[in-house]
Amino acid sequence: MSLTLREIAKKHDAKKDDPCLDLYTEKFETLRDQPLTFLEMGVQGGGSVKMWSEFFPNARIIGIDLTDFSEHARGDRIEFFQGRQEDAVFLDSICEKTGIDQFDVILDDASHFGLYTKRSYEILFDRRLKRGGFYIIEDWGTGYWDDWPDGSRYQAPPTEVAVEGQEAHFIYRPDEAVGLLPKTFHSHQFGMVGFIKQLVDEAHHGAIKNAHPYRLSKFDSMIIKEGVVLITKK
Repeated sequence: MSLTLREIAKKHDAKKDDPCLDLYTEKFETLRDQPLTFLEMGVQGGGSVKMWSEFFPNARIIGIDLTDFSEHARGDRIEFFQGRQEDAVFLDSICEKTGIDQFDVILDDASHFGLYTKRSYEILFDRRLKRGGFYIIEDWGTGYWDDWPDGSRYQAPPTEVAVEGQEAHFIYRPDEAVGLLPKTFHSHQFGMVGFIKQLVDEAHHGAIKNAHPYRLSKFDSMIIKEGVVLITKK
């Protein structure tokens, strides 16, 4: 009987939280025997790529990291490359060296900085992810951390209800029920959290009527859970 993903993660000391493992089990269990191509950015000592290699026994696993984990992140069907996740030349060179033009799964568990994560997405999603493939972003909650370089302590946004005598933080329109109907809702926008909220715009791009050219979303679906976002590409 095959081990569960949680059991495999524990076996290889893969640093993956339970919400991530549960979501991956739900999405990937039926794909375990498929000859997938899998790119993981940020390999955390090598345990994660070994986990994926065992879970997907017929897949090719490509791992990258800023730190040289080549001694640990290797094995059957595993290849490791050292470099930066936001470096387009480096990412393209991986495809050239491996002969993999597009991946079935791309997982970003690298810097956890909003800008680097966004740049990797912009480089990889359109050109390097197959139709129907999965793009995953882990640990997006760093944007709520006051001690994280691009994060900040969460502060509750001001109320949307207009109160006489107080400074107006919102754009309003007249409304017969509440007097003034807020058109803007402020929220936490720091680091990874801000980027994930930008991706929500893409998830419903078809509603953006002034987009030129007009198009529908590139996403078939976008699942947001504590610690992980999983996008399925159309």
